[in-house]
Formats: sequence, C-alpha cells, structure tokens
Amino acid sequence: MYVPLDREAKEPLAKQIAAYLEELIRRGHLRAGAHLPATRTLARDLGVNKGTVEAAYGELESRRLVRIRPGKGASVRSRIPETTELSLPWKEPRSRDPLPAEAYVPETAHEPPRDFAGRTPRVVHARSSALRRFHETALHAAGSLFSPPPPLGEAALRSAAGRHFARSGVVRSPHEVAAFAGRRELVERVARQFVPHRGWVAVVAPPDPDVIAGLRDAGARVVVADAESAERTSRRDGLRMLVVTTGCARVPGAALDTSVRRAIADAARARGIPILEDLTHRDQLADAGGQAFAVLDATGRVIPWCDLSDELGGAYDGAILAGSSKLLERIRGDGRGSTHDRLTQRVLAAALDDPARPRVLRALREHRKLRNPALARCVDQRLASATGHEFSATGDVLRIDLPVDVSGTALRDAAAARHVHVWSAVDCGLPRARDRFVLLDLTRHDEGDLLDGIRRLGTAFDELVAAD
Repeated sequence: MYVPLDREAKEPLAKQIAAYLEELIRRGHLRAGAHLPATRTLARDLGVNKGTVEAAYGELESRRLVRIRPGKGASVRSRIPETTELSLPWKEPRSRDPLPAEAYVPETAHEPPRDFAGRTPRVVHARSSALRRFHETALHAAGSLFSPPPPLGEAALRSAAGRHFARSGVVRSPHEVAAFAGRRELVERVARQFVPHRGWVAVVAPPDPDVIAGLRDAGARVVVADAESAERTSRRDGLRMLVVTTGCARVPGAALDTSVRRAIADAARARGIPILEDLTHRDQLADAGGQAFAVLDATGRVIPWCDLSDELGGAYDGAILAGSSKLLERIRGDGRGSTHDRLTQRVLAAALDDPARPRVLRALREHRKLRNPALARCVDQRLASATGHEFSATGDVLRIDLPVDVSGTALRDAAAARHVHVWSAVDCGLPRARDRFVLLDLTRHDEGDLLDGIRRLGTAFDELVAAD
C-alpha cells in the first residue's frame, strides 16, 4: 500500500498515515470489509516503527472508520460517519488530486515473497558470539585455508562427524565419513551408486521434499510408504534402495515401532537392499524410533547420514554421511567434491563439537513449543475450512491437512499467485490421489512474516473453496 509521508512536516507520521487511509476509505478506494495491511507489514513497507502504524490504526478505530479484532487485524466498517473535507498534511500534492487513481495499489501487486518451500537460506539460530568463536577457532587451525578442500571434506569436519555419529550409537572412523553441500546433493550421489535409471526407491514416511528431489535428480522412481505399509513395501519386487528416518523427522508423520523396524531390517538384509538412514537429531532424542538401523544391521548395508543445517540450528547448510571405504571411493570418483570452502567446513566442525550445542537446541525447541500454539491459532483463523494441522517433532515444518475437495497442488499454485511458496504432498513423492496436504517450512522467516504468509495462504484457500 502506497502512503506518501512528509518526514519534515510537524504533523506526526501516525496522523499522516491515519489521514491518508481515511481519505482512501471515504473516496471508496478501500471498500467496506476491506482488510488493512498487518501493522508489521505496513511499518516495514513505509520504513516506520510498528507502534506508529498501531497508533494510526487506533486513531481510525476511534473515528469509527475501521474495526480492529484480535488475531484478525483491522478492516473497514460497513457504515462510516460523515465528516467535513480533510486537509492532508503534506505541502504540495504531486498533482491536482492529492489522491490520484494510482495512489492505491492492490495488495497483491507489492506483496513481498514468502518462501516456505526451502529456496531461501534459513534463519540463523546460532548466537553471534558462538559464530565468532567458531570462526576464530577455524582461523587458528593448522593448514591452509585457500587450497581446494578434499573431495570428501575437511579432516576436522570428518573427525567431528565421526564423533557425532558415535553419540548416535553408530561408530565410524573419520576415514568412513564424507561431507556434502546439503541433503539433496547427498541423497542424489548415494542413489546414483545403487539405483539404476528409473529404478525403484522406497521412502518410509514421513517423506522429506529435499530427499524426494535428490532421488529424482538421480533418475530414480519413488514410492512412499507410511508406517502401516512400510514392511510390505520393503519386500516389493524391483526395489533397489530404502530411505528411512530414525532421528527427528522434519516432516510430521507416524514413527515406526520397534517390531516394524526389525522386520524392515531383516527384509533388507535378506535381499541385499541398502538402507539410507537419516539420523538427524538422533543424539538429542533417546526415545526417537528405538535403535538405529545401523545398529540393528552390522553388515554395512545401512548408510547413516545427518543434515547439518538442522543439527546446528540452521546457521549453515550441509550434510554428513558415514559409509564403507569402497562406497566413499566410488563417490569420490564422480569428480564432484564438497562445495564448502575450508573455512566453512572448519566452522561446521567447531559447531558440531560445541559443548553448548545440546543446550542451545533444547532452548530452540522450547521456543518453538511456545510459538506453535500461536501459529495453530493463526491457521484456525485463516484456514477455518481446513480439516487439521500438525507440527513436526522439531517444529521445523507445519503440515496443513486439506478437505477432500481441495488438493495440495491446487493450493500450492494458488498460493504462488500470491507470492507464497509452499510444498504439496506431490512434492513429497505422494501420488495425486493422496495430494491432501501442504507443508510450510517454519525456519526461514520470523514470526511476523510467518503470520503474513499464513494469512495469504488462507486467502488463496478461501478463493479455491469459493471457486469450487
């Protein structure tokens, strides 16, 4: 929304905003029932304090021009009182009419993008003092910082990764560990070693969109199994690899119980099918999923890995993998090394070994627990016709289940038209017959932008329901 402000005028900015919005209302640019922008959004667009916008909205409410409801924001009243002609506070209007037709721009034209699908960097959760300490440690470490990093990663990062896997119950030496730029690259490069083009891979729920994208990059065909069909899917003919989650899944879904896990491990061992196992946050969650597959199966067919962006609170992207020397040599032979420079890898190693990491992550999870009820209320208000919503165990991803007549893909496309990017069930590898939810990654925006994104998603949802 365009609001011209004269910052040199004696008139306070709050009164300038209130006067301009009142004129828009009285001239019919803002009709009855129209929602005003959120105070945080308008304050950011105008470059003023949030309290200034709140004061302007309060003055409009006192004039009985708008109605302010907690959780729903400000909207124009259906009946407004009459008044004399207003005198606008700025000195010289840009034209004869201080409110030309183009002064009020529809909200969709200037909405900043809200990306909840993972295409923007995550919010840095690590404290700045800790990051400075990690960088200082990395700068004073032995060895050159400017030569190309080894194909399998810096020695310091591989050693720290070996100790991290040991805390999860999986003992691996640094020579059996490799570092990657991210989870998608890791999954793709491992899949290329075991799965021929158009070969089948089973992903045991909950499906992660980045994992699905990595498998598709490798040319694999994906079948997603839930907790009930996991054992049956592991015995499927033509299956070349299993992908399972033993740590704390980013996407909400039912965890496998111990008996099902043992049955899957036995089926994979009997048929010689490799298992790619996600152990992210496994050392922080002793009760998550029982024993790791890498502990249940000592044949070396289980390949554990961790996502560093989750393990370290989102400060850097990256992933680590433990495997046999033969597998690492095959990965090294593809000619593509880790994309991280030496300094970044040493910082990751220092962060992974930081004694305060468990305490920081616990505090982060507590913060998410406090934040999730507010987000749940926002979803209830903005998507009243949705059938339900669920958070992942780490609070990273919000899953919104949809009514039968609304598909996740349709809502994803409708939201994209409002500059909001989300995942659909199809992006998670599920068939279109099961396309009944969307996912929002909550780690990439602050609370105000999260609520704004959910508001826009709710508008897109209402438009879909009304169209049907």
